[in-house]
Amino acid sequence: MTAAPVRTPVRIRVITPLCDAPAEMTAMTLDELAPLRPLGLEFSAVCLDAGPASIESAFDETLAAPHVAIAAMQAEAEGMDAIVIDCMGDPGLEAAREAVSIPVVGPGEAAMHMAAISGHRFSCITILDSVRPRFHARARLYGCSERLASVRAINMPVLEIERNLADLPDLLFVEARRAVVEDGADTIILGCTGFLGVTAKLEAMLKQAGHPVPVISPMPVASLLAATMVWSGLPHSKKAWPRPPFAKAYAGFTFPQ
Repeated sequence: MTAAPVRTPVRIRVITPLCDAPAEMTAMTLDELAPLRPLGLEFSAVCLDAGPASIESAFDETLAAPHVAIAAMQAEAEGMDAIVIDCMGDPGLEAAREAVSIPVVGPGEAAMHMAAISGHRFSCITILDSVRPRFHARARLYGCSERLASVRAINMPVLEIERNLADLPDLLFVEARRAVVEDGADTIILGCTGFLGVTAKLEAMLKQAGHPVPVISPMPVASLLAATMVWSGLPHSKKAWPRPPFAKAYAGFTFPQ
């Protein structure tokens, strides 16, 4: 590994893989990351011009992926240092890593590996029962399946989270406590990047109930990992994610130059 010159601030592009995501959602995500700015991190955020309104299935992930990859290429063309995909399903993660030379980090992967370091067994508390298989599939892909105690859901669609923020800590607490007591989890991952502003309160509620377990907020973890890769001069391996053959035709797509 050859250390690269460190540039301050580290410019991180947050790609929210939703079409026409509410401005309030993007603003809340940037607020969640604001405490990292004094460390030398600078954030900008974009949504997709096309794709699903929310990510709640493999179908949604597939439709979002090509647009995430193109947004990553645009971020690199604009001089960004790293990219974080704002979704626990990490849609387009591998495609984006092939398409660009700067670090691309998915909060699902980052949070699972951090949880594996933080404890012995972790549980993800997510949006819907229907997405639970996606978490198990990602855990297998990331080599974390043996550390995954459970995936539990509060059964609230992504697009309803913003309207129910007041109820969110209590809903998450019920499932997180069950994950600890019934499933043997010693670490909790917030399984949706839309679960904003609840980490400290949920951790305090669990501690008060006799469960002193860490609660991982995925976007700050992913952002710090991205910055660490930049500071360390550690790129993704192009042996693992080789550059696509852009010389051939890709019908229906226009790539940034």
